[in-house]
Amino acid sequence: IFEDTTSKLTIEDVSKIDDFKKNKKEIINIGFSNSSFWGKFKIKNKSDEKTGFLSFNNYQQNDVRLFQKTKKGWQEKILGDVYSFYKRDVMSKPMVFVIKPQADSIYYLRVKGIISQINLSLSTPIHFVAEQTHEDYILGIFFGLMITMAIYNFLVFVSTRSKSNLLYVGYVIS
Repeated sequence: IFEDTTSKLTIEDVSKIDDFKKNKKEIINIGFSNSSFWGKFKIKNKSDEKTGFLSFNNYQQNDVRLFQKTKKGWQEKILGDVYSFYKRDVMSKPMVFVIKPQADSIYYLRVKGIISQINLSLSTPIHFVAEQTHEDYILGIFFGLMITMAIYNFLVFVSTRSKSNLLYVGYVIS
Protein backbone atom coordinates (compact mmCIF):
# COMPACT_ATOMS: atom_id res chain seq x y z
CA ILE A 1 0.00 0.00 0.00
CA PHE A 2 1.23 3.48 -0.86
CA GLU A 3 -0.40 6.71 0.36
CA ASP A 4 -0.56 9.57 -2.13
CA THR A 5 -1.30 12.54 0.12
CA THR A 6 -1.63 14.92 -2.85
CA SER A 7 -3.87 12.59 -4.91
CA LYS A 8 -2.07 13.94 -7.97
CA LEU A 9 0.27 11.05 -8.82
CA THR A 10 -0.35 9.24 -12.10
CA ILE A 11 0.13 5.57 -12.83
CA GLU A 12 3.42 6.42 -14.52
CA ASP A 13 4.65 8.05 -11.29
CA VAL A 14 3.41 5.27 -9.02
CA SER A 15 4.75 2.42 -11.15
CA LYS A 16 8.28 3.77 -10.53
CA ILE A 17 7.88 3.82 -6.73
CA ASP A 18 9.38 1.02 -4.67
CA ASP A 19 8.06 2.36 -1.35
CA PHE A 20 4.93 0.18 -1.13
CA LYS A 21 4.20 -1.20 2.34
CA LYS A 22 3.54 -4.94 2.28
CA ASN A 23 0.22 -5.98 3.68
CA LYS A 24 -0.94 -9.53 4.37
CA LYS A 25 -4.40 -8.63 5.68
CA GLU A 26 -7.38 -9.90 3.75
CA ILE A 27 -9.28 -6.62 4.23
CA ILE A 28 -7.33 -3.38 4.48
CA ASN A 29 -9.10 -0.71 6.54
CA ILE A 30 -7.55 2.66 5.86
CA GLY A 31 -10.15 4.79 7.61
CA PHE A 32 -10.91 8.48 7.16
CA SER A 33 -8.53 10.23 4.78
CA ASN A 34 -8.50 12.65 1.88
CA SER A 35 -5.48 10.86 0.39
CA SER A 36 -5.47 8.39 -2.47
CA PHE A 37 -4.17 4.93 -1.71
CA TRP A 38 -2.42 2.74 -4.23
CA GLY A 39 -2.09 -1.00 -4.08
CA LYS A 40 0.18 -3.16 -6.20
CA PHE A 41 -0.42 -6.88 -6.66
CA LYS A 42 0.47 -9.72 -8.97
CA ILE A 43 -1.88 -12.37 -10.31
CA LYS A 44 -0.37 -15.62 -11.49
CA ASN A 45 -2.85 -17.33 -13.80
CA LYS A 46 -2.04 -21.03 -13.84
CA SER A 47 -5.51 -22.11 -14.96
CA ASP A 48 -7.12 -22.45 -18.35
CA GLU A 49 -9.61 -19.73 -17.42
CA LYS A 50 -8.88 -16.64 -19.53
CA THR A 51 -11.34 -14.24 -17.87
CA GLY A 52 -11.57 -13.38 -14.21
CA PHE A 53 -13.75 -11.14 -12.10
CA LEU A 54 -11.86 -8.97 -9.63
CA SER A 55 -14.48 -7.83 -7.13
CA PHE A 56 -14.00 -4.72 -5.05
CA ASN A 57 -16.29 -5.52 -2.14
CA ASN A 58 -16.58 -2.11 -0.49
CA TYR A 59 -19.81 -0.94 -2.10
CA GLN A 60 -19.56 2.67 -0.92
CA GLN A 61 -16.13 3.58 -2.29
CA ASN A 62 -16.14 6.83 -4.25
CA ASP A 63 -13.39 6.20 -6.79
CA VAL A 64 -11.66 2.92 -7.62
CA ARG A 65 -9.26 2.60 -10.54
CA LEU A 66 -7.53 -0.54 -11.77
CA PHE A 67 -4.46 -0.29 -14.00
CA GLN A 68 -2.89 -3.07 -16.04
CA LYS A 69 0.23 -2.77 -18.17
CA THR A 70 -0.39 -3.79 -21.79
CA LYS A 71 1.65 -3.59 -24.96
CA LYS A 72 -0.07 -0.28 -25.77
CA GLY A 73 0.61 1.23 -22.34
CA TRP A 74 -1.50 1.38 -19.22
CA GLN A 75 -5.11 0.23 -19.44
CA GLU A 76 -7.32 1.97 -16.87
CA LYS A 77 -10.73 0.85 -15.64
CA ILE A 78 -12.75 3.18 -13.43
CA LEU A 79 -15.52 2.30 -10.98
CA GLY A 80 -17.02 3.90 -7.91
CA ASP A 81 -20.26 5.10 -6.44
CA VAL A 82 -19.80 8.57 -7.97
CA TYR A 83 -19.93 7.02 -11.47
CA SER A 84 -22.99 5.68 -13.25
CA PHE A 85 -23.97 2.16 -12.22
CA TYR A 86 -25.12 1.42 -15.76
CA LYS A 87 -21.66 1.99 -17.25
CA ARG A 88 -20.16 -0.93 -15.31
CA ASP A 89 -18.98 -4.02 -17.19
CA VAL A 90 -20.83 -6.19 -14.66
CA MET A 91 -23.94 -4.66 -13.09
CA SER A 92 -23.81 -6.04 -9.59
CA LYS A 93 -23.63 -4.75 -6.03
CA PRO A 94 -19.87 -5.23 -5.71
CA MET A 95 -17.73 -3.25 -8.12
CA VAL A 96 -16.36 -5.82 -10.56
CA PHE A 97 -13.42 -5.45 -12.90
CA VAL A 98 -13.36 -7.92 -15.78
CA ILE A 99 -9.72 -8.90 -16.20
CA LYS A 100 -7.80 -11.24 -18.46
CA PRO A 101 -4.68 -12.11 -16.47
CA GLN A 102 -1.69 -13.60 -18.23
CA ALA A 103 0.80 -16.02 -16.64
CA ASP A 104 2.19 -13.14 -14.53
CA SER A 105 0.18 -9.92 -14.52
CA ILE A 106 0.92 -6.90 -12.35
CA TYR A 107 -1.95 -4.62 -11.40
CA TYR A 108 -2.18 -1.30 -9.62
CA LEU A 109 -5.28 -0.25 -7.75
CA ARG A 110 -6.03 3.36 -6.79
CA VAL A 111 -8.66 4.01 -4.12
CA LYS A 112 -9.96 7.43 -3.13
CA GLY A 113 -12.82 8.34 -0.84
CA ILE A 114 -13.67 9.75 2.55
CA ILE A 115 -13.61 6.29 4.13
CA SER A 116 -11.31 3.88 2.32
CA GLN A 117 -11.22 0.14 2.58
CA ILE A 118 -9.68 -2.38 0.21
CA ASN A 119 -11.45 -5.72 0.05
CA LEU A 120 -10.71 -7.64 -3.14
CA SER A 121 -11.69 -11.10 -4.29
CA LEU A 122 -10.87 -12.89 -7.51
CA SER A 123 -13.20 -15.44 -9.05
CA THR A 124 -14.29 -16.98 -12.31
CA PRO A 125 -17.48 -15.63 -13.87
CA ILE A 126 -19.36 -18.85 -12.98
CA HIS A 127 -18.22 -18.76 -9.35
CA PHE A 128 -19.12 -15.05 -9.12
CA VAL A 129 -22.66 -15.68 -10.38
CA ALA A 130 -23.06 -18.55 -7.89
CA GLU A 131 -21.96 -16.28 -5.01
CA GLN A 132 -24.30 -13.49 -6.08
CA THR A 133 -27.22 -15.93 -6.43
CA HIS A 134 -26.60 -17.24 -2.92
CA GLU A 135 -26.45 -13.69 -1.55
CA ASP A 136 -29.68 -12.81 -3.39
CA TYR A 137 -31.45 -15.80 -1.80
CA ILE A 138 -30.33 -14.74 1.67
CA LEU A 139 -31.49 -11.16 1.07
CA GLY A 140 -34.78 -12.46 -0.36
CA ILE A 141 -35.42 -14.51 2.77
CA PHE A 142 -34.59 -11.54 5.01
CA PHE A 143 -36.85 -9.07 3.18
CA GLY A 144 -39.59 -11.69 2.86
CA LEU A 145 -39.59 -12.12 6.64
CA MET A 146 -39.68 -8.35 7.14
CA ILE A 147 -42.66 -7.96 4.80
CA THR A 148 -44.41 -10.87 6.52
CA MET A 149 -43.89 -9.24 9.92
CA ALA A 150 -45.27 -5.94 8.60
CA ILE A 151 -48.38 -7.57 7.13
CA TYR A 152 -48.98 -9.66 10.25
CA ASN A 153 -48.71 -6.67 12.59
CA PHE A 154 -50.92 -4.59 10.32
CA LEU A 155 -53.60 -7.29 10.49
CA VAL A 156 -53.23 -7.39 14.29
CA PHE A 157 -53.63 -3.58 14.31
CA VAL A 158 -56.79 -3.79 12.18
CA SER A 159 -58.36 -6.35 14.54
CA THR A 160 -57.24 -4.83 17.88
CA ARG A 161 -56.74 -1.13 17.05
CA SER A 162 -53.54 -1.24 19.13
CA LYS A 163 -51.33 1.71 18.16
CA SER A 164 -48.19 -0.19 19.12
CA ASN A 165 -48.77 -2.64 16.27
CA LEU A 166 -49.18 0.22 13.80
CA LEU A 167 -46.00 1.84 15.09
CA TYR A 168 -44.21 -1.49 14.72
CA VAL A 169 -45.40 -1.74 11.10
CA GLY A 170 -43.95 1.72 10.44
CA TYR A 171 -40.69 0.69 12.12
CA VAL A 172 -40.38 -2.51 10.06
CA ILE A 173 -41.15 -0.75 6.80
CA SER A 174 -38.67 2.03 7.42
